[in-house]
Amino acid sequence: MTTSLLSGFGIIGAVADAAANKDRNISEAEYLKEALGPRLQIEALKSLDLVTELKLQPSQIIYETPIADRNVSTKATNRLSSSTAPCYVELLITQNFYTKRAIYGRSLNNRFIFKDFRGGKTKAKLVKGRGGNGLSSFPPKTTDETEAAETELREVFAKNFVEFAKTIKAAK
Repeated sequence: MTTSLLSGFGIIGAVADAAANKDRNISEAEYLKEALGPRLQIEALKSLDLVTELKLQPSQIIYETPIADRNVSTKATNRLSSSTAPCYVELLITQNFYTKRAIYGRSLNNRFIFKDFRGGKTKAKLVKGRGGNGLSSFPPKTTDETEAAETELREVFAKNFVEFAKTIKAAK
């Protein structure tokens, strides 16, 4: 979402700002979906040691097909897979949000949910949180900058995950 200095002038400024940046915001959101789709999120997460970051016992990481129904993925406290393992957890990425602010610059914000079923629980303990860090190359201004911008996007996504993972407590 792109904003300008108009946002600082109350409701009228915010409305004018939204109207002025409408097409840009739509194209940036569409590009973000493409540049940070599920496959690329997995690629970014595979660059990390998820077991260590999430403070898990030695574990097997299984990547599942994304769930289209946001209400199912963000509100359900039951398991989203058929696993019955007693040491089971789920990590959901619920939002990827690009912002460009006149004063603060460009950033990527991600929202995560850690569903903890460890100890054989049937109802998850939910840990919801976010990570957000600045971007300098995304979105690219020219096609020559595309690779660098998309690499930065995945690196910042991973950094945001690490920021969120610090809120997870190890099982007792």
